[in-house]
Amino acid sequence: MGSFGFDEYEELLKPLLDVHGHHKEEYARVAKLDYQKTSYLRSKAILVLTEECVKEFLDHEEELLSSTYQGGLLEHVPHAGVIKQAKTHGHERVYHHPRKQYAEIAAFEIIEGLLEEFAEALLDVRENGDKASFKSHRMHRLMGDRFAQVTLPPYDLLMALCDFVTGMTDRFAVGVFRQVRGIALGSMTPTP
Repeated sequence: MGSFGFDEYEELLKPLLDVHGHHKEEYARVAKLDYQKTSYLRSKAILVLTEECVKEFLDHEEELLSSTYQGGLLEHVPHAGVIKQAKTHGHERVYHHPRKQYAEIAAFEIIEGLLEEFAEALLDVRENGDKASFKSHRMHRLMGDRFAQVTLPPYDLLMALCDFVTGMTDRFAVGVFRQVRGIALGSMTPTP
């Protein structure tokens, strides 16, 4: 996304390689390209932090089980500073990055558009049956067998519609939205 460069990513996670001595050597030997380094650093960070959380849990199991443990496990592990720094980077430079904000705004529009289009079609077919608009019948068919019975109360139909839309992958939702709004034509039929 371009929010921060590889060098910063490497600087942030490289201290975790010190936990297991062979990781530094392995990193130098195996990871040559930035994407390989990123993958290696991420996997070792997950390994080290998981081990540290397990140890913290076992060391404080009684407190955790009796609900007297203060804070989260990650706040008390040896590399808590790495986590804190990563969260700060994420908050400042990823979550508020302009590209992410545009993507979120587009997602709101897509979800709202899908719910609006499909709800209108479902309710039209439910209330008007065969006299519903041609578009409503087509939209209804796109929803598949699970919506064959439109005799449910409107609330239940709309809840099922919410499940239908939230069950879509991002790519599929974008494809369906583009189709039903006429932004893309049949050659770009979305696949789930």
